[in-house]
Amino acid sequence: MYSSLIEKLEHTEAIRWFPNHQVQESWIVEVEQELGFSLPPSYRWWLLNYGQALLSGTEILTITSSEHREYTDADILYRYRLADEEAKKEGSWSCLYRTRMNITTLIRRRLITLGSIK
Repeated sequence: MYSSLIEKLEHTEAIRWFPNHQVQESWIVEVEQELGFSLPPSYRWWLLNYGQALLSGTEILTITSSEHREYTDADILYRYRLADEEAKKEGSWSCLYRTRMNITTLIRRRLITLGSIK
């Protein structure tokens, strides 16, 4: 299902991932419970297979173990906990981040912008 994305990732310098930083399924479940919604399938796939990466020097949001979560800026639950309570109630936080969690769209758009793919 994600074979074309895997191929793009192997042939671009725009993205740099860190081997052996995959996320555990139990971490994803914990995050989904606190957020109150399921993560998109492509983002779950990304987390389970790659976990942590830089896309043109910008971190792709990840999930870290609970003992590291409170000081990892790229952790989605860390960001959620820092968010304004009003934004959480209105749902604006989840709308913003749900868009950023469509990993296939995010990476494809960035690679097109950089001219790495057409």
